[in-house]
Amino acid sequence: MKAKQINLLMVGLLIFVSLIANCGSDATIVNKTIATLSFIRPEITVKIEGKKTPIFESIRLIPNSEIETSPNSRSILILDSGVRVAVDEKTALKVQSESEISLVQGRIFISADENEKLKVGVENGKFEVSGSSVSIEKKSTDKSEIIAYTYSGELSYNFKNGAGVLRAGELVRIDSNRIATEPVELWNDWTGGMAQAGPQPMETPTSIGQIYARRPGSTGQFRFPLVIRKHEVRITVNDDIAVTETMQEFFNPESEIMEGIFRLRIPEDAILQRFAVDRNGRLIDGTIMERRTASQEYQSHVYSGSASDPALLEWMAPQSFKARIYPIKPGQTRTVVYTYTQWLKPSGKDGRILNYIYPIGNETVPPQIGEFYLVADVSKAGNIDIQASAGTRIEKGKVVFLSSDFKPRSDIYIQIIKKEGEVAENEVLMMKTDYRGIVGQIKGQRSETYVRTQFLIHGNEIELKPQKNLSVSIVLDMSSGTEEEMVNLGHAFLKAILDELNDEDKILVFAGDIETQILGQAEKKFQKATSQVKEAILEAASHYPTGGATDMGKLLMDAAAVASTQEGGIAIYAGDGFPTVGELDVDGLRKKLKKLPNPVRIYAVALG
Repeated sequence: MKAKQINLLMVGLLIFVSLIANCGSDATIVNKTIATLSFIRPEITVKIEGKKTPIFESIRLIPNSEIETSPNSRSILILDSGVRVAVDEKTALKVQSESEISLVQGRIFISADENEKLKVGVENGKFEVSGSSVSIEKKSTDKSEIIAYTYSGELSYNFKNGAGVLRAGELVRIDSNRIATEPVELWNDWTGGMAQAGPQPMETPTSIGQIYARRPGSTGQFRFPLVIRKHEVRITVNDDIAVTETMQEFFNPESEIMEGIFRLRIPEDAILQRFAVDRNGRLIDGTIMERRTASQEYQSHVYSGSASDPALLEWMAPQSFKARIYPIKPGQTRTVVYTYTQWLKPSGKDGRILNYIYPIGNETVPPQIGEFYLVADVSKAGNIDIQASAGTRIEKGKVVFLSSDFKPRSDIYIQIIKKEGEVAENEVLMMKTDYRGIVGQIKGQRSETYVRTQFLIHGNEIELKPQKNLSVSIVLDMSSGTEEEMVNLGHAFLKAILDELNDEDKILVFAGDIETQILGQAEKKFQKATSQVKEAILEAASHYPTGGATDMGKLLMDAAAVASTQEGGIAIYAGDGFPTVGELDVDGLRKKLKKLPNPVRIYAVALG
């Protein structure tokens, strides 16, 4: 599990700070951007090329950028090498490159996979992290003590007064006079859940399709990923609309015919336009269908020994699709093409910045791609400047990236900056996309219609800033259907939330089934989230019994009603989401919540 982020107000702006190259100029290597910095709690300052700037959104960093977090603020630094760094409050560090940082003071937690390496410089020495998870702290005391703990893997260190290797479960204290190691039985996880022992769950990167193959009829046998020989991406940006077309070529290295399952995830804000597979040397456009219908159609068309598949793409979940590819002959290739469209949200005070991300970064085991080629044509985006990730180059209005034997570790970022006069100063263009499919009958076939509506918002200045102090109302579902494992998950979630709140935040926690009870206090009002209040809440939660039916309307209403009394109040439900009495569907819950005197943000955490 990665760090639990209480970044409830992040709007997703990605600002790259790099050398700007005019898109009409000759081929130029773009100045490197090497990492993405996002805040968990705000009040973070970044110093780039001598200029200090407070940040309220995600930002791209160039080499030698400096980061400072104030009291009660935290951030996440994701280096383009794939290494993740959680930055605690009152911390200062410098990012020299994607493989080297320096800790000036404060505390960081580093998570690096086996093929990822990071050097961490500190006063009078350095650490080297690879295939491990470690916490490093430099205390601002007279002795300038440095404390490092290895959560998993190994950590090597080299200082003037000694060197060594720290193994999992060991802690080292280093100052100018001594180096002392000791075993630690219990370590306080200050990261909010970023520290996790064992292998991380494997996920296919977004925007990279993968075919998992096996012999036809081999039900129950393991599928293996086919080799990706080619992965070609062609992006066209027209004003603020981006169309991404990807062609993938898969190779069957086996001596037998294979049947494959093609899996694809696309970005959350994308709409899939096209899916096609090759058949006898030409592309056949496929049809997107609901899972059960697609499976029935496939079985009726394909059998062992058939010559073609029906090119059906199954809708599995939002932004997730699957298709069966057959046959894949021995020693031969199959080609898949898919296209999706995105609207690039304008950002910045005057709406001049458009950010495009090709999301291929993988935090576990990245696939190896024989030949990777990406070209983004931004010549129709208007009078613009371009900035992009390291390794890209600009060629006459096009951003180009190519690599052989490519293992993607981070996303590819392209930032389009419209020049003066391209956007009116008092207008910001915004768009809402509705993904709720309207099921209808078109020529006897079920289909889905996607609606996109465009709004123009006027104003002299639109500026979004995160709320500094939070008012959080939490309700734990403790009905009779809540098993012990779910109770433990609920307690872990509650502790993670409380750990992220500071003394200026406010908290109120309920637990219940058809009625609710306040935990850790007598009055139904918010209290400041001090350490004493947090301890009282956790103690009360640990003794609260399960039982009774589930009235989700009552649970949500009690938490939301209190949250609605606070500006920017937040209500969070944690449970299995199965009501047994009261409002039994979403429409009923919406009608009940509409009775609240003020709007409130409501979140749900599914347990079980």
